[in-house]
Amino acid sequence: MFDLEKIQKSMTNIKPNEEQIKRIESLRESYKLAAEALGSLCNDSRELSIAVTNLEQSLMWAVKSIILED
Repeated sequence: MFDLEKIQKSMTNIKPNEEQIKRIESLRESYKLAAEALGSLCNDSRELSIAVTNLEQSLMWAVKSIILED
């Protein structure tokens, strides 16, 4: 169902609290390790570029899920 209040909240700049910041930093470190693995195990290619882009996108959505939690 269309939830206008939830959509408006997701379009607002929300400052994370200290606990959320710690979780976001931990998440980013994990993603950096995944990016390092991709860089060291995969050949430079279009497919690797897509994998990295999707990794970045996944991190963005994961961070947003932490910030928007109720």
